[in-house]
Amino acid sequence: MELGEFTKHYNEFQAANTEIVAISTDPLEEARWIKRKVGTPFPVLSDAKRAVMDLYGTKFLTSYPSPDGGPYNHAALILVDKNGVVRWIYRNADYRIRASVADDLAHIRELK
Repeated sequence: MELGEFTKHYNEFQAANTEIVAISTDPLEEARWIKRKVGTPFPVLSDAKRAVMDLYGTKFLTSYPSPDGGPYNHAALILVDKNGVVRWIYRNADYRIRASVADDLAHIRELK
């Protein structure tokens, strides 16, 4: 599970002066349940209306069915600097392929 990897390596992200915010298209109660289950030290927010995916352009309309019938958002990693500027977006057309934590940290270090 990707959140578990971010949780396991959270100290490395903190050392790179990076905050993690997970955003899920699940309803609020499910996002809260996920946070408790995984035990993330960072927030897990709900974007059930998919406003964030629209703002960042990460929406993918695919044949993969979303559990609630809405647009499916493939996992994306968005690096936003302290000034609010989007510096890097990772997404893959195949929802099963995720960037590794090592790749994520490498991109963070490149931006410094």
